[in-house]
Amino acid sequence: MVSLIASILASNYANLGLFIIMIFASGIPIPVIGTLIISFGAAVTSIKSLIFLIALVYIATLIGDFSVYFIARHFSKPVLKFVKRFKWFKKNNTKVQNMLDKYGFSIVFFSRFFVTESCLVVNYIAGFERFDYRKFIPAVILGEFVYAVYFCSIGYILRDTWNYMFGIIQNFFFTIISVAIGAYVVYRIIKLVRT
Repeated sequence: MVSLIASILASNYANLGLFIIMIFASGIPIPVIGTLIISFGAAVTSIKSLIFLIALVYIATLIGDFSVYFIARHFSKPVLKFVKRFKWFKKNNTKVQNMLDKYGFSIVFFSRFFVTESCLVVNYIAGFERFDYRKFIPAVILGEFVYAVYFCSIGYILRDTWNYMFGIIQNFFFTIISVAIGAYVVYRIIKLVRT
């Protein structure tokens, strides 16, 4: 996989592609985004290229996070009006507002890199709940910096190890899928024979 990403990096549009993916990852779930960044970091060959990759990921995530937050903030009134019809929302909305008031900065900061997919949920919730942008912006700036440095550096530092580990993970993933498909086929055959 690292060699594939290295060949993609050699193309003229690799950096643009990664930049666009990172922007969209702030608003739509892309579950393998951390793996992708680590793999790009493992394909980098110099400190200068690593710094460029960190800057690329950092700027893209900032653009994505701020865009999602401010778009959600803009549409918060109609969205909240719609979801207030649901009983579960009425019951939990006050809890969410209280949590954002008390721990908003920490929630936004740690959601950037602790569980990467949680960041997009926090972006939407912070926007819809009109969380104070003076707390949101610094938390995102600091959190995304840690995120970009952390994931890019892991790939760069563990280059050979990452290539080996990724091969194991990839083989394990395909084995699980094969077993699941096989079990489903056997289940359908047994069900068909019984009827």
